[in-house]
Amino acid sequence: MARRKNILDQGELAILEKETKSYVESFRDAIELFV
Repeated sequence: MARRKNILDQGELAILEKETKSYVESFRDAIELFV
């Protein structure tokens, strides 16, 4: 049970990292447009 939860957490972390990266990139693009 704990191992299964561990794997799930790692998957969620990977997804979260991906979303954060794309969010930061689009945020950077928006800043460049305003500057």
